[in-house]
Amino acid sequence: GAEKIELETVYRCTQIICDAAIDVIKNNTLTEIPHLKSDKKDGEPIVIAELPTQTHEIFYIADQIKALIKDGANPEDISILYHKNNEAGEIQQILEK
Repeated sequence: GAEKIELETVYRCTQIICDAAIDVIKNNTLTEIPHLKSDKKDGEPIVIAELPTQTHEIFYIADQIKALIKDGANPEDISILYHKNNEAGEIQQILEK
């Protein structure tokens, strides 16, 4: 059979992100829980915001991104993860305004 190679060291994310990913993966009983580790120990805490609608979420994301850029963040260093492809267009429209 094929040899299984486990990639456990993450070079781009902080340990905070790796730990959060593991917490999410733990909820899937069909998936083996990975042992992720990062050389980057520090990092910003993860912010969880529960908002009433998808529109509220998109405006919240846009406001957060605008604040980051105003504080000197490079726009190329900002990423948005979304659940459905159709959300990308809505997010883009709001950010372009």
